[in-house]
Amino acid sequence: MAEQHDGGSTRDATEILADEHKEFLALVGSIEGETSPAARRELADTLIAEIMRHAVAEEMYVYPAIKKHVPNGAAEVEHDKEEHQEIVLAMKQMEDVEASDPRFMEGVVRLRDLLIEHAGSEEGEQFPKLRAHIPREELLEMGGKVEG
Repeated sequence: MAEQHDGGSTRDATEILADEHKEFLALVGSIEGETSPAARRELADTLIAEIMRHAVAEEMYVYPAIKKHVPNGAAEVEHDKEEHQEIVLAMKQMEDVEASDPRFMEGVVRLRDLLIEHAGSEEGEQFPKLRAHIPREELLEMGGKVEG
């Protein structure tokens, strides 16, 4: 966890969320490289828990800021929520099958592709808009909440 000072984070919310995206993709790579079904399941369970925590933090702290500060923010938030729902469905597919079943790895690949798409749109489009429309101090404060 990042060092805290003055009640805020040392990194802004966009930096934290982008780092988490990288961690998710690294976990996906670990799952893809793992041959033990039990280890795959354990890694997948960790990944799913982390993605859910990340999504909740985005929906609680980041999306309201997008709606408030970013032009056309409400439409962007709706798009993100739709992407989150697709990601949830891919995770559900993984949860509903044994890790030794080929459908499990199909779910992993689907999840990876969705994560890449979601992270790309947030990091390439949305995060720059947040940085342009929200003061750095507010983004740092939001970062503390996201890390919370």
